Amino acid sequence: MGLISNLAFIWLLIWVTVAARSFTDQQEVLQPSIATPPSSVYHFNYSSSAPHIFASVRGLLQQWPNTFFPNGHTIAPCEIRSFTNFYHGRQDEGLPPSPEWFSFDIEMAYGIMGSTRNSHMLIYQTTRPVGCLYFDGESAALMGAGAMDSQMVFLYGNTTGSPHDGQWRGLGDEYDRAMGLCNWVKDNGFGGLGWGIEGIIRMNAGFEMIWCNFTSPSIRLISHLNVTAPLLQDDESELSPKLQIRTIQLIQKILLDPQIGGEIQTESLFCHLKVGVGLLAPLGGMALLVKGLPLELVRSEEEQRRLNLTKFGFWNSPTDSRNRKIALQALTRRRRQHRLTGISQSDASLMNDAAKRALTNLGFSNSSQIARQPCTGIDWSNLADEIVQRHANSLVILQLSLNDTDSLTNQNNTACRQWLSNVRSQMHSFLLPFLEYPQSQNSPNLWTRSSSFGQETYSRCRYQHTRLLASDQDIALGFEERVLISAFEETLGGICTMIIDVGFAVERMWNGLYSSNHPTAAHTCADILPEAKDWLNEVEELMAWLGWAQEWVRCEERCEWDEKCYIPMWPLIHMDMPRGPPPSPYRDPYRKAANGHSHRLPYDKPDGPPYGHPPPWEIDDEDLWNPKCVKANYIMR
Repeated sequence: MGLISNLAFIWLLIWVTVAARSFTDQQEVLQPSIATPPSSVYHFNYSSSAPHIFASVRGLLQQWPNTFFPNGHTIAPCEIRSFTNFYHGRQDEGLPPSPEWFSFDIEMAYGIMGSTRNSHMLIYQTTRPVGCLYFDGESAALMGAGAMDSQMVFLYGNTTGSPHDGQWRGLGDEYDRAMGLCNWVKDNGFGGLGWGIEGIIRMNAGFEMIWCNFTSPSIRLISHLNVTAPLLQDDESELSPKLQIRTIQLIQKILLDPQIGGEIQTESLFCHLKVGVGLLAPLGGMALLVKGLPLELVRSEEEQRRLNLTKFGFWNSPTDSRNRKIALQALTRRRRQHRLTGISQSDASLMNDAAKRALTNLGFSNSSQIARQPCTGIDWSNLADEIVQRHANSLVILQLSLNDTDSLTNQNNTACRQWLSNVRSQMHSFLLPFLEYPQSQNSPNLWTRSSSFGQETYSRCRYQHTRLLASDQDIALGFEERVLISAFEETLGGICTMIIDVGFAVERMWNGLYSSNHPTAAHTCADILPEAKDWLNEVEELMAWLGWAQEWVRCEERCEWDEKCYIPMWPLIHMDMPRGPPPSPYRDPYRKAANGHSHRLPYDKPDGPPYGHPPPWEIDDEDLWNPKCVKANYIMR
């Protein structure tokens, strides 16, 4: 509430100041910076990094988007507020060594360490605001392909880790990463005991924090309890009661509840943790921050082949509807395939240098001799969320309306008018903040995006959040924010292109059919159908370009009170295994279930992945993209 209260106070101060002036003392309206919308029939460059940067910013510290797109390529500074509780579970009565892990909710700590015969729960509390470094994506998933790439490149310059005996060492590799990240912070002067960055935030089925030094005065131990649950007698045929209790509690805590209609909310995290302003260390789809990064060129070339793109990133759509639908789906989800394999040592050095520069600019460095770049104070993550919330659902509704053209095929003029009026109302909602209807509509080219009227409307739309950051305003900007501005403007530019194209075309059609200032015979009901197809195609291609796939996935049925809308997230993965003791981790990679089918389990084969990379594992996309309502014991079956 502190941040919200401060914003409210600033708003109130501005309102009082303005109200105290005379009404004649008003600022002039700032004219839009004119930009020309794209003129090609191809509107969207699918090789551009802009929508990926935007999507990563929007997903910071959010469970839902980072589960659908687990390969995070962003590192961001963050701050944990004073008097935040941390939870640490142990299998002994001792105090934790350094580094070790915290969770932000007790269910996660208990779920990991609550199944032994000697389980202890330690609760710590912060005594001051604490700096942290956040790796996005499912950066704490110990299995998978690509989720830990950013950490590996950050530490070792590759995606496989430091050389050792060639075996995946499970938690041994985790402690190596924890030590490496904490040492990087300390060695580069970005944190220490009681100051700067003191922890690393990562995510799997919940958010966790690697805490670098437990002797820090920034935390105090406020509770240390033995939480071992008693066993029931004569219960060897089933899972232990304690294991059932802790697993169900964990599942109930973190699974999405569709009845509140949004993303998984990690309450303690969102109440107490805020993301810093500047993004750090771009990779893969975010390589625009380091222009010319060879890995970005490799990604573009690979996607040209796999997604049927031109060398300029434009999409060649299949002609038949079934293949078009499949191809659009692949385009929308393309960010899931972004990996950092093959990255060079020089690229990895660029990443480290970018992180050091950004942290220094944000004031984390212990050196007082370094000049810091300016920072606007914009909450970019919140701004991205506002843009998504405004457009995501509206795009789906528009897509459904344009797809429902049955009323246009029977030549019923009343139904045609009703259909077009509905679409016009939706487009008016999109255009409302940017469009001033002209007094005269006699010009035949008025409702086109190439007209001066169209260019002004497009510019108001594209620069709606960044006009005061334009070069003519003499605002000092750091490197990271310049990149963010570019990504946000290009993303909004794509949305605004569709809005102008479809919105203006609808106005032309409406005027030709129903306006008293135009001849009724200019268009007929039959003319709407081919136009509607073109409008639908552009909306679908915009949605695929944006790549907000997670926004358009939900449980189609309404879940019961004792059910949750489930998507697989490591380690809460339903494997359709028979009831009984859980499989021993890191052995028997392929266990035969009762029905004789093989199920891939945690990897421990001699030919395992080199060095410290997690074992390869992919969730079932069918489960991911088609969530279903399940009861809390679903994982335990």
